[in-house]
Amino acid sequence: MNDLVIARYNEPIEWILLLPQGFRIHIYNKGAPIDSAAVRARAAQIIDRPNAGRESESYLTYMIEHGPGSGPFTVFCQGDPFEHSPDFIDLLEAVADWHDIQPLSWCWKQEANIPPPALRSAGHANVANSLRVRPELFSLATWNPVEFIDIGAARTGHAYRTLHGVPEGTNLAGHFFAMCGLAGLARRAQSHLVGCFSYGAIFAVRNRLIAELPLEALQRMRHVALGPACHGYVIERIWLHLFGEPFLLPSPAAMQSAAGIDCIGATPGRSGKGMPHQRHDIDAGGGDPAGRGSRPAARQHEGEQQKNASDHVGVRGQHGRATQAVRAASGLNLARL
Repeated sequence: MNDLVIARYNEPIEWILLLPQGFRIHIYNKGAPIDSAAVRARAAQIIDRPNAGRESESYLTYMIEHGPGSGPFTVFCQGDPFEHSPDFIDLLEAVADWHDIQPLSWCWKQEANIPPPALRSAGHANVANSLRVRPELFSLATWNPVEFIDIGAARTGHAYRTLHGVPEGTNLAGHFFAMCGLAGLARRAQSHLVGCFSYGAIFAVRNRLIAELPLEALQRMRHVALGPACHGYVIERIWLHLFGEPFLLPSPAAMQSAAGIDCIGATPGRSGKGMPHQRHDIDAGGGDPAGRGSRPAARQHEGEQQKNASDHVGVRGQHGRATQAVRAASGLNLARL
């Protein structure tokens, strides 16, 4: 059985009664009590939490206190996933089409035109059986999407730089991962220009990938999530990379220093569903040099590749001309099944 973690505030939650029975539901509730007898019966657990840290705190609390489920996948979503993922319930039915790291959303808000309507056409999206999924590419330095301007994302980048006193042009993902003690991820982020996120922090991930994360790093991330508001918005865009989604477009400096060595951790021309996700060489860091508190599976050498390949964008399809151009520049396999 798969697990579904819902970060709820005060959204109506009766929609869980429509979900496939193959999901065990965990509700992290930061709003009014849930009184519906039917909802309470359907949920495996309802955990009341203080209203702090956005959905990041809820997700991290689940991973810290519950750990990965016993089934193949855990899905993470907000209390109302439908404004970001209008096909959410149908996507849960399509679990057989998922990849190890699976985005499950389509947009931020259609009425806000984020992303713009032209980018939500079939030619710019990943569509499996007419189900809408759009992973968004973004700059690791500005936090803006690659294909359009998002003022809110730019404000997040500005707020983060101001808070931490880092200059324009700083790789914010690398800075953030280093702050959380994830040294391997920080180095890989620093050597790339582009990342990929799922709107609304709605995604699925193989439970074995959750198990590979060091407990201490998750605890640090939760502590950071409870801090300034911009941290929550930063975390929203790096979830996929936390679990091993490769960064894109090596920086010029990284390409020069690599002197022709593949610097994104993908083997060109490898067959399979797509490119392998990147394994962590995670340094839990800070006061725990022996790695106490880290899950043993997380102790991997840098550059070690996951044996089972996972597609960069998850649900099969195309993601648009700009996405293809970035992948081509990165030497990525553009094939789709």
